Amino acid sequence: MSTFRLLCLVLWGSTFLAVAQGQNPVTIKKINFSLENAPDYVISGGKAPQQGMSSAQKWVVLEVDFETTPDWINEATFEMFLLIQNGNQQFNIEGTGVYQDIEKGNSHKISLYLTPQTYKRYSGAATQQAIKDVAVKVTVGGAVVDTYSDKLRRRNTQRWWEGVAPQRAILRTLKDTPWYPLYAGYYEQLKPVQPAQ
Repeated sequence: MSTFRLLCLVLWGSTFLAVAQGQNPVTIKKINFSLENAPDYVISGGKAPQQGMSSAQKWVVLEVDFETTPDWINEATFEMFLLIQNGNQQFNIEGTGVYQDIEKGNSHKISLYLTPQTYKRYSGAATQQAIKDVAVKVTVGGAVVDTYSDKLRRRNTQRWWEGVAPQRAILRTLKDTPWYPLYAGYYEQLKPVQPAQ
């Protein structure tokens, strides 16, 4: 057996053992959300933006703080749900990030984002008051290992994200935002997207 295969087997085994012993391999500590302007970059050359183009519109930034117990986690899937209220309508905005090679520790972070245009479309107002809750579900090795809501914490009987139909794949990962050049090393490593064959 190759050294690489043996290492993968040991890492997978330590994650499985942590779950079997009742230890969560991933535990959510907190969810932060805010409306933020995209970073400004100074470049030379090219054309000035046309009238009406603005970077002053605010993005929704969702950040999850979590800790891990295995020495390494090969892959963890973070599925996030953003509950937006627009008058009498509620929208469940969903997105997923898959992260890899997460080392044991208590100060990990991931983030997902919603564009200003999409937030305005669903909220109607583009103010933070339209955000009613944010939730996250974490899956490791095919098993859900933690579920957390900003408002409900871990009250598992009140999972609004299962009752409000999701608008799927709308939240963006860091790589699809203007923040990527600044924060690529700050958040956990995203799994590369495999090209379609």
